[in-house]
Amino acid sequence: MITEVVLDTVRHTSVWSWISTLSSILYIVGASRGKAWCWPAGITGSATAMLEYYFQGLPAESVLNGIYVILGFSGWYMWLQQDQASKNVFIVRTLNGSQLQLSLVISLCGGFTLGFFSSTYNWSNYPYIDSILAVSSVVATWLTTKRFIENWIFWIIIDVASVMLYMHKGSEMYLFAILFFIFTVLSVTGLLSWKRQLSNA
Repeated sequence: MITEVVLDTVRHTSVWSWISTLSSILYIVGASRGKAWCWPAGITGSATAMLEYYFQGLPAESVLNGIYVILGFSGWYMWLQQDQASKNVFIVRTLNGSQLQLSLVISLCGGFTLGFFSSTYNWSNYPYIDSILAVSSVVATWLTTKRFIENWIFWIIIDVASVMLYMHKGSEMYLFAILFFIFTVLSVTGLLSWKRQLSNA
């Protein structure tokens, strides 16, 4: 049953969605290896997702991916600058206690605030969960631009939560659940790769 649903979903997936999916996977692979070319891939994935959501009449998701595009250009610039300053040595950083607390506060408070508006205006069937995941994703992307290793922990939590959410939403979302499971595995790989880089610094 699940296989049939997934195959049917694949057949009806738009070109924009395929480009976004493949670009997003390429982005995570590149980021896990500390390669600045991950950002153009991420920008492509977010830009195509922004268009897809817009055409599907989902303005909130479209705006969110627009934010990812802006952060993508920022991350691309910062990584190129950092590579030049460090002579192409990939430098991994860690959050201090106050920075981690601030990241968590922004994720939760921002998520609950957006969730309130989402619930009020009926933007989502799961307004608070969707909103917390959305805001946390923006925070995680910002952490990635700054090369904080904790970004991977954020992504792992976000991806695992997304898998469970999409499974709960029903069979039409199984493909997305599989996709975010792949993202989870890649994020764990990224965390381990950055840990090795941090220990060698």
